Amino acid sequence: AEMHHMALVGASGNPVQRGICPASVLDTIIEEIGAQVNHGEFGTVPVFTFGHSNGTGFSALYAALRPDRVIGWISYHSGGSWHLVFPGVEDVPGLVMHGHKDKWIEHGQEQAIKDLRVTRNAPVSLLIDGESPHWPRNRETTFAFMLAFCESCIRIRFPGGKLMPGIEMAPVSIESGWLGG
Repeated sequence: AEMHHMALVGASGNPVQRGICPASVLDTIIEEIGAQVNHGEFGTVPVFTFGHSNGTGFSALYAALRPDRVIGWISYHSGGSWHLVFPGVEDVPGLVMHGHKDKWIEHGQEQAIKDLRVTRNAPVSLLIDGESPHWPRNRETTFAFMLAFCESCIRIRFPGGKLMPGIEMAPVSIESGWLGG
């Protein structure tokens, strides 16, 4: 956040956290926070979204509803596959991370990502950590991976790889990417 002059903002509680509210609710929250800290631009600048467990509904839904504003979205150990497949989510790069030892892994997330890639050509990646439960097994490594994803999104979506408010983000072309096994 410091390197790119970004703010870190968190919102929790239903219905925002679960992704079952209009995007305008979150827009209003962000605008109010911006007003409180004398940064009115909060209501219009590009953002990343992140959600853990049921919070992944928020990260994917806001990306689906505001693809012109969301640089990338991260789902960390989603509670269910429905969090990942909102119409429009395919317009924004996504990173879905899950733990093989997470009790929620059997809720269709792997198939949802396969379907997104095949049927919607979505620029979304799935990382399954073989030893991780519902929480990070190694926070430093987990967060380093997420940050690398965010840096890649900035590099791909902004000219010169520099976050620039007011500049339209480049669309993501999955055909020009690299597909790993």
